[in-house]
Amino acid sequence: MWRMRQRYPWVSGVFVWNLNFSVISTPDDEKTTYSVLNPDWSIRPAFLALQNNVPALINADRRLFIDPQIPYTHAWTFPGRGGIQYPLQSSQNGLLYVVSAPGTIYTITPQGTLAWAFYAPGTITGPPVQGRDGTLYLADTGALLTALGAGGTPLWTVRLRSPARGSPVYHDGRIAVVNTVGDVQSFDAAGTELWRYDLQNDTTPLTLSSDGGVLVGAAVGELYKFDRDGNRRWIARIPGELWAAPVAAADGGAYVATVSGRIVAVDGQARRRWQTDLNAPVMDAPLAGNDGRLYIADRYGRLSALDTTDGTLLWQYETGSDLLAAPAQGADGTLYLGTADDRLLALGNDGTLRWYIQVRAALEAPPLAMPDGTLYVPNIAGHVYALVPEARQ
Repeated sequence: MWRMRQRYPWVSGVFVWNLNFSVISTPDDEKTTYSVLNPDWSIRPAFLALQNNVPALINADRRLFIDPQIPYTHAWTFPGRGGIQYPLQSSQNGLLYVVSAPGTIYTITPQGTLAWAFYAPGTITGPPVQGRDGTLYLADTGALLTALGAGGTPLWTVRLRSPARGSPVYHDGRIAVVNTVGDVQSFDAAGTELWRYDLQNDTTPLTLSSDGGVLVGAAVGELYKFDRDGNRRWIARIPGELWAAPVAAADGGAYVATVSGRIVAVDGQARRRWQTDLNAPVMDAPLAGNDGRLYIADRYGRLSALDTTDGTLLWQYETGSDLLAAPAQGADGTLYLGTADDRLLALGNDGTLRWYIQVRAALEAPPLAMPDGTLYVPNIAGHVYALVPEARQ
């Protein structure tokens, strides 16, 4: 029934086969096997599954309430079955890639229907990354790095020494990944290992640097940079524990956030440019905005805006709720921020609230703002809401 709702949302009626043939017929009748009741009228597991899932499907079909003054319309809802905790990814042909807990990738068409799904053997550790030819690369807690071709067909898998930390990164035909024991590895497009470096430490997820290398933080407070051939270019010492992935800077350096809320900018030669203390727990990577600012969501419910030039704190917005992911930014500079109390907030880049809506479950992944103004909003209930600007109606 979920698959039907995802792939064929135009279906308006479903008949369940069958309720009670086990009661009214004989054991040698093959139809008794398909009953959702036992011969004594007690329920089978299928009865409970229907009882629990039909209301969930009905809830998925409920449209969001959007105030008429808000410049968006609810276009469609995709009903995934597991919580969404990672950022959504879009492809050049308009497909949307959604990682649903524990290990499903849904590929959604621009019309909100399922194109295909892939079920990983373990929990997927981050959003997939797309290669130049459209191949998707993903990692899971089964310690597998997998390449998916058209329609979600596995092309190859590589077993890592331990589960991956975060998503792989892709650049110029090469895929890099880091695992939980600190191995940074690079593979070619056929899955052949090119190089490996053992950090011997717990790490952050990888980030692709602006010059094609990779950046990775060690939990003990070290930021590493490797070039595409695996040569270690430098180590920067960071005063604090690292958990969130570094954010690439245009000069080949990075911005990093410590667990305690210290934001540090490092240049392309590993020199510290500036440091700003927010004094609040930060667990997610900041957003490098399209306006020369860095946006940081903390666990005290504040969104902070810093000037990337010198780290000056420009403003803070108090949401009154836990923030579980960084914001997204639209082409016009608007910031879209999800909260743990089910709200999607739209803020100006001056820190003022423009509007908000309720999305029925906590947002643990950022929304995705498309160039045409469409917003894709995922929540922890597994739903993806498509919000379309009224000007496109």
